[in-house]
Amino acid sequence: MTTITLPFAIGEKCWVCRRIHHEDYETCPECLGTKEVTLTLANGESYKLECSGCKSGYDPPRGTVRTSKVVYAPEEFTPLGFNIHQDEVSYNSRVPGSTSWEVFEAKHLFKTEAEAQAECDRRSAEDTAALEASQIYQFQMKRKEYAFSVHYWRGQKRDYLKKLAWIDEKLKALQP
Repeated sequence: MTTITLPFAIGEKCWVCRRIHHEDYETCPECLGTKEVTLTLANGESYKLECSGCKSGYDPPRGTVRTSKVVYAPEEFTPLGFNIHQDEVSYNSRVPGSTSWEVFEAKHLFKTEAEAQAECDRRSAEDTAALEASQIYQFQMKRKEYAFSVHYWRGQKRDYLKKLAWIDEKLKALQP
């Protein structure tokens, strides 16, 4: 027979890390709010382009970007019930007859606010680093659009100039 020890008693105060998500708008770091960027090629040619950093889909650039920040804060939790699944214990705040409640695994509950705060600080730093890396990656991908756009339109111009030259030759050959 297996014995499972419950880390917390029903009704015993404990602490949990609550995730708080903030969204804010900041000036676009690519165009600094001007809504356009200048791409200068190695040969010195410059092109003004719509900023991809603050542009969303087919909408024009806005000059601002949405930033997400995640912060964790300790919050008091009083378990009113528990569930055991294999060797995992989870606690819930379900009141009989209620239609909503929270469930936390025992490994995510802490005996003191200080322990919860330490875990909140660790999670906040981890999520902040991940969000910053994601934002940097997104801007790097959008920067590729600038070079592609200029390369594409320069190619289109070159092809049309060749076609126009060919048309001029045909027209000259048709002249009496």
